[in-house]
Parts: sequence; C-alpha cells; structure tokens
Amino acid sequence: MGLVDRLKELSPAKLRERPMGPMTPTDYEIIECLLGREGYVLPKEIEENTEVSQSAAYRRLRKMKGEGIVSHKRGEGFKLVLRKRYFPFHLLAIGLLCFVLGIAFFQNVLLALGGVVFCIGVFLDWVLDLSH
Repeated sequence: MGLVDRLKELSPAKLRERPMGPMTPTDYEIIECLLGREGYVLPKEIEENTEVSQSAAYRRLRKMKGEGIVSHKRGEGFKLVLRKRYFPFHLLAIGLLCFVLGIAFFQNVLLALGGVVFCIGVFLDWVLDLSH
C-alpha cells in the first residue's frame, strides 16, 4: 500500500474504526503537514498530489507559529498538537553569566566575548528558527 493510499484513508470514521498500522517518521511528518489545527480533513489538492516533502510539513508548522507533534488516542485517531515556542531565557542567562564572570571575577576577555557571542547566537537561533 502506497503512502498516498494510506493518507487517503485518514478520515475520522476510518481512524475510529481501527488503529493504524506501524508508521514511519516520514508518515508522521506528512500527517502533520496535512492535518489542520482542528481535525482530520485532507485538502483536495494534497489528495491529488503523489508526493509531499518533509520540508512542506515543517513549513506548515512554522506558519502555525508553533512546533507540532502528532498524538494518537484510541477512539480519536491522529491529531496535530501544537506547542507554543518560548524564548530560551535560560540560555541567555548562561551567556550573560559568562560575560559577568569573565569581566568581574576572572578579568578574562575571551570568556566575556564568548558569553556575548553565545547570547547573540541564542537570539539569532530564535529569530531565524535555525534549530529546525
């Protein structure tokens, strides 16, 4: 059974009738791409296409302003669960701590510069979403 055939089976009735067989990580990513916030509806244009790339799944999740996982509960089927992204203040605190320790206590310019570069890296990772 091809992937497109498996995706066409993803209707609420089918998901409630029986649990899906073992799925690969790529299947989950494609399901993340296809499922909307609320449910199990496949867009018609996706049903007609034979391939959906993994990057398309990630783009869909970024448009929703969150990170997603697919949850499966017996009787409910597959559902996209979004988690809100929070700014990593704990990483920023580590960088600032290196900066303060480097200047005040150890008088080490390299440690201070390392802290500043680390803070800039954390900020850029957040803004540019490089960790995906």
